[in-house]
Amino acid sequence: MILKYPTLATIVAFSLFSVAVLAADPIAKPVVSASTGASSEQASIHVDAKIPLASALTTAQTAQTSVSSADTSTSTLNPQSSPVDALSQQQDSSTASSNPPSASHMESVIVNASSENASTKAIETSPDKNTEPSNPPSASHMESVIVNASSENASTKAIETSPDKNTEPSNVTFSVPPVSKPAPVFTSEQEKQIGEVGREYLLAHPEILLEVSRKLQIMQREQQDRAMAKAVLEHLDVLLNDKSTPSYGPTDAKVAVIEFFDYQCLVCVQQASVLNTLMKANPQVRYIFKEWPIFSSRWENSMTAAQTGLQIWLQNGADAYLSYHNAIFATGHNEGKLTLQDIHKASRESGKLKGNKSGMLDLLVQNDILALSLGFRGAPGLIVLPITGASEDNITVILGGANQDALETSIEKASRQ
Repeated sequence: MILKYPTLATIVAFSLFSVAVLAADPIAKPVVSASTGASSEQASIHVDAKIPLASALTTAQTAQTSVSSADTSTSTLNPQSSPVDALSQQQDSSTASSNPPSASHMESVIVNASSENASTKAIETSPDKNTEPSNPPSASHMESVIVNASSENASTKAIETSPDKNTEPSNVTFSVPPVSKPAPVFTSEQEKQIGEVGREYLLAHPEILLEVSRKLQIMQREQQDRAMAKAVLEHLDVLLNDKSTPSYGPTDAKVAVIEFFDYQCLVCVQQASVLNTLMKANPQVRYIFKEWPIFSSRWENSMTAAQTGLQIWLQNGADAYLSYHNAIFATGHNEGKLTLQDIHKASRESGKLKGNKSGMLDLLVQNDILALSLGFRGAPGLIVLPITGASEDNITVILGGANQDALETSIEKASRQ
């Protein structure tokens, strides 16, 4: 006998079979609609829980067995009965044989699972394993699985990543509070009053400006001395060990005094007298003379005197050079007054010279480059330093000349190591 109206057991079996299909294809989300002809009640079943395929099929088979029993029992219905009576007899027979959950209870469970089960992975097993559980789950157990999957769905889909999906990161926006400007310490009116008070005080005490100026000069000079001492350290070898540079004093001296000078420089003439006295008082110091004819573009004999001095040093040695050096300054002819006769007379007293002075020009160019690298912009320029163990703290750089006391202090400073 063919039934015109589906039984409740048929609905349950079909629902469980849908769950099994979804477990095999978790992407598909079918919607199964079932209608009870007797009461015309409709229930939409939405399934999205992943249930092991073998377990679901076993459960579906169990349910199908129940359906077969129900169909067998309904085959004895009176063919003359009305559809309503037949349905009532069928429901009574099914209730007596299998005792499944009531229709309202089953509808509540399935609908509840549909409304809350968005994309939960309740139970995940490998599709490659074709093993069936030894104890197939019952219909009540399946109901429990669906309910548990529904209740835990809220937190399980926090983050879901699939290697087959090209997902893009979500845009995250941070709200940065605006930086407010600090409140002014004084109002505009207060600042104006403070300015007026300061102006009146400076007008009443102008000596403060001189004090500030002196303080600024000291700070600038200290910064300059540090910079020039650092430059000296970078050029120690050419300052102390250049064999083409005239020097006088013991080879094992502990301290060296280096002078950059021009024979036509007025201050250099005055410095020469101070150095002569210093050399006599400090014979243990080595004195190095860097010929630097900075006035040669104005007075030609500035260059001629410098070239002659280097030639005497290279050919006749330290004593001959020092004699020539002092003789040129002793003429008192500076700032363009030095003559060729002065140069020849001083050189004759220092010994006979061979060759010409043309080869000395390159040495003078090197001295000029060195002086500018050290920060000198005029002559004379003096450096007092230890020959070994030089540092920024024991180097003294003097611009524009110095008296004997200042040089003695610098020698003592360089002697302390």
